[in-house]
Order: sequence, then structure tokens, then C-alpha cells
Amino acid sequence: MAKAVPFPGMEKENNNKINVKAIPFPDMQMNTEQNISQPVNQPQPQYNDGNIFTDTAKDFAGGSARLFGNIANGARWLGKFVYSAAAQPQNAFAELTGNEQMKVDSSDAFKIPGFNLIEEGLDSYSDASNQAAETIFDSKSMESKQLGNNMIESLKEGRFMDFGKQLVSVTAQTAPNILLAMMGGFAGTAAQGLGATSTAGSMLGTSNVLSQALPKAVIGLSAAGGEYRETEGDPELSDQQELLSAGVKGTSEVIWESLVTLPMIDDIVRTNKIAGDQMQKGIEWGLANWLKSGAKGGLSEAGEEIGTEATNYISDVIIKGKQFNADEFTSLVANAGLGAIATGAILSSTGDYRQNNAQNRRYEMNELSKALRQLEELKQKAEQEANQQKQRRIEEVSNQINNKI
Repeated sequence: MAKAVPFPGMEKENNNKINVKAIPFPDMQMNTEQNISQPVNQPQPQYNDGNIFTDTAKDFAGGSARLFGNIANGARWLGKFVYSAAAQPQNAFAELTGNEQMKVDSSDAFKIPGFNLIEEGLDSYSDASNQAAETIFDSKSMESKQLGNNMIESLKEGRFMDFGKQLVSVTAQTAPNILLAMMGGFAGTAAQGLGATSTAGSMLGTSNVLSQALPKAVIGLSAAGGEYRETEGDPELSDQQELLSAGVKGTSEVIWESLVTLPMIDDIVRTNKIAGDQMQKGIEWGLANWLKSGAKGGLSEAGEEIGTEATNYISDVIIKGKQFNADEFTSLVANAGLGAIATGAILSSTGDYRQNNAQNRRYEMNELSKALRQLEELKQKAEQEANQQKQRRIEEVSNQINNKI
């Protein structure tokens, strides 16, 4: 009969009963009070499953997918919002007459044949894009995911390296919004250039529609679409509350961005904002100018994001009936401000540099044009004097001939 051989940690007692002992894994102490989960903001163990470069690339890719998904959902929201607003008189009449069958809501907006396919396409694209964004963000390194985005806590605890990583992460995620708005500005500026060759281009160039409307449309639809994705179907909110909340978020984003971010983008996109005859020689650009302009833009952008976040939080309190929490409010607005510093610094310094360079180039061109004009005037004056001298010589010779005759 085979004899049982105990596994390591199992000992056989004299009474032929087996006594099992727990074998701890490496790095595990026999402490029943051990807490496996650790607070996110406490120092975490290091992982080798990624680095800041791959994580930043994933932040940018995930931010891009989320942006396009939110824009598509923003288009859905806009269609429903317009329909719901137009249906208000009908709903009011139905309320007065007690005819509930006449009432409509935003769910009826795309029931017209053909429009339902548009909504299904936008909805499907939005879901797929946001799902892709979540997958990309989830594939980041464990260290990056454990850091989170609470930059205030990182600064409080003196974890400045973690703060820098968080700032890079937030900046990379918002970069696609800035780039797409910038592309809209370039498209509008290009349309202005068509004015010399086409009637449509002239109309667009005169009204400056694209260069101003496209960046605002990108920002507004993205913010509204993101909010509508979070609130749509919420059992605690009415259809009107969902639409209104998304509209307020989108409008707030456009207004605040128009005060700071869009002017900085405009400085990058348009370098001919000042007439040539009004140009003066710009400064000699150096490191000090980069730092000064970056600090100005960073602080301005931080203030703009604080205003946006504060407006959004207050709108949630008013529209959704959210309970105001001072600590939560302070944390949200402070983190929003810190996260915008890098974006503002980059936009401001780049825009100021381009404007200064363009200013110097146009100043030099103006000076060259003036010199050429002066040279032409001197040439004409010399020719006039030569002609006058030639005429006088002809008259002198003619007089001499006449005198001899």
C-alpha cells in the first residue's frame, strides 16, 4: 500500500492526523490585520509595465477617441435640443387642453424616416469611440492609473514627481481638443484667402465665419456631448434637465474658452492681425520671453479652467439638484486650474513667438518697401534733373546757332 507523502508545510502527528500549516507567499507576513488595498494617494509600489512615454501616447490617443465620440454625441444632443425647443408651444397647448397624446420629448426628434439612421450612426460611433477611449486608458501602466488626477494631494504630500506625471497626463488628454480647434482656425483662415478667387470665399472671408465658428463648435459640441452621455437616461433627471444641463455645459465651455484659449489659438493661426503700415519692430525673442509669456498664459488658462469648472459645478447644483460640497468644489476647481497650466503656457508662448516673428518680418518688409520707394523716387528725380539739364543744353546750342545766323 502506498504511503502518503505530506506536502511541504504538512506534518504528520503521532495520532496519524495531518496538521496543516499555512505557507505565506514571499513578502507576505503572518499578520491577520494586513490591509491589501492602499489609498490611491499613498506611495505605491513601482511597476515595470509601462513608462511615461507610452502612457502619454495612450493619454493622447484616448483623449482623441473620447473627443470625437463626444462631438458625435454632441450632434445628437443638438438635434434633440432644437426639436425639444421647437416643440415647447405644442407641449404647452397640450398641457392647457389636457391632451397628453400631443406631448413630445427629445426621443421623438429622430423618428422622421432617414433621421433615425443618422441618430443610430451618431450614437453607435459615440459609443464605440468612448469604449475605445476607456480601453486605451485602461491599458496604461498600473503606476499611472494608481496616481489618478488629484494633483492637489500630490503637492500637499510633496510628491512633485507624481504631480509632474499627472500634469503631463492631463495635458496629453486635452491636447486633441486644442489641436482640433486649431485646425478649425486654420481652415477658416484658408477660406479667407479664397476671397480673391471666389464669391463663396469672399463671403466667408468677409464674415470670418469659419475661423471663429469652427473652433467654438468643436469645444461646445464636445462639452455638451460629454455631459449628455453622462446624464442621458438618468432616472432622477427629466428629459428637459438632461438637455439643459448639456446645453449649459457646452455654452459655459465656449464662453470661458473664448476669453482665453481661443485668442491664444488665434495668435498661433493668424499672424496678419495688424495692418502692415501699423507694424513696429518687435522684441528680440529669447528664453526670458518664453518664460514670461508661458507664465502669463499658464495663469490665464488656469483661471479660465477654474471659472469653467466652477460654473459647471454650480449648474449641477441648480439643474440637477446636487448637494453643494465645499471640499469637493474646492478640489475640483483647484485641480482643473493646475491641469491647465501647461496647456496655457504652451499656447501663449507659441502664439506670442509667432506674432513677434511675423511682426518683425512684416516690419522688415515694410522697411524694404520704403527703401525701394525712396530709391525709385531718387531715380525719378535724377531722371528729371537729367532731362532738365539736357533740355537746357539743347536750348543753349539752339541759341548759339540762332546768334550765328
